[in-house]
Amino acid sequence: MDRIPQDAMRKYVFRENYLISDVEATDWYLADPEDRAGAWRNLALGLEHLHQSQC
Repeated sequence: MDRIPQDAMRKYVFRENYLISDVEATDWYLADPEDRAGAWRNLALGLEHLHQSQC
């Protein structure tokens, strides 16, 4: 499955750690876009490399 490029603009909206915004099924940073309850942790893990590359 093709994934959305990492540099594509995205917006994630959460309420009490629950993903409420629409996302593409091919989102690069969310391992399972259908798992809205676990999306906060999945997004943090997906973005972790950005923080590490700037340290």
